[in-house]
Amino acid sequence: MPPSARGWLIGAAAFVTVTAGILSKVMALPTINDWLSRHTLFGTVPKAVAAADTSWGEGSRG
Repeated sequence: MPPSARGWLIGAAAFVTVTAGILSKVMALPTINDWLSRHTLFGTVPKAVAAADTSWGEGSRG
């Protein structure tokens, strides 16, 4: 593998890693998480709601 290609791949991997880290920190902010929960599929739900919802497995049966 040419050194320039290896350097590019290492740089791309570093960029993806840093971007994922930044996104996870931003999504952990309560205000952002609340907005994501209301307007997208990417927010988290409270544990009580997740524990009470048992309908997720019904579609995978037989």
